Amino acid sequence: MSDATQPTFVCASRWAVLRALVPRLTALDSGTLCGQRNCHIVLGSHGVGKSWFVRSLVRVVALMARPTTCVIHVNFQTEGVREPLHLLQEAFAAAGGLALPPVLRAPAASFSELLDFMREHSRRAFLVIDGVEGLYRRPRDCPIADRVYRQLHTMGELDGASRPVVAVLTGSAAVLRTLLYAVPGFDLASVYPSHLRWGSLNDRKYPASTLWPVTGPGDVAHAVLCISSGSPALPALVASGRLVPRAGVGAAGPAAAGDTHEGRSCGRCGQLDSCGHSERWRSRQRCRSAVLCVSAVSCVGYCALQRPRLRHRWCLPMR
Repeated sequence: MSDATQPTFVCASRWAVLRALVPRLTALDSGTLCGQRNCHIVLGSHGVGKSWFVRSLVRVVALMARPTTCVIHVNFQTEGVREPLHLLQEAFAAAGGLALPPVLRAPAASFSELLDFMREHSRRAFLVIDGVEGLYRRPRDCPIADRVYRQLHTMGELDGASRPVVAVLTGSAAVLRTLLYAVPGFDLASVYPSHLRWGSLNDRKYPASTLWPVTGPGDVAHAVLCISSGSPALPALVASGRLVPRAGVGAAGPAAAGDTHEGRSCGRCGQLDSCGHSERWRSRQRCRSAVLCVSAVSCVGYCALQRPRLRHRWCLPMR
């Protein structure tokens, strides 16, 4: 992934989405995810940064997930509408190792049987679909669109232990909520012929979160700028004075992967252990797979922006 080291800005609304997703991705990766309400829809106005946000999340999960978890990102607007069945089949073929039986490699294989196979063999998938409004641009008689919708619905309905897949949907359409939840009373047929063709994806099975635009200093008062220590942008930003490294973190970031945060105390109360405050670095815990502070080679160097000032806030272990 060529942009795996690009900076990612996390403000309050993005943090809320992470709080909803990270526990589910942690449980998915460890094979303990169960129940429903595990898929998600990311909403927001056009240009607010939804695509960048989900790509950043995909990059980190791909770097840190176990070999038994595959990460799939597709954009229905730029790549065309793809069946989740075929995306999972391609992921299995690319990963090697455990091969699908011939009946599950067929283009018309049963999606439910594929999910059962994944559950039985402890294989999991994190599927991110951007530009999902492209599904609703297909003609009303499109059989591919029918199959895609049924597979999205199946993923939302999954229940029981060892759930094998989590799907996150987003897009650029202002009416994305109206499309996905099949809200009546809107005449969208000229642009989205398949609006109301199917039922709602259900806000209990696909709950939604919204990314809000940054409109003032208050929106970034407790924000984080996440920059990988391998990012070519980091030394230049530090040298220009736009980024000020936190104490003990140089322009190259911490020294090595797996470094502990041993001895770093809470900025609020000074304790080294579990004070419960969100600002503290989790002491005596290896930062092996944190969604906001791990790159391919080492921990992220957290920096504070001047005007407005950004502070390190969270370190979330993925497993």
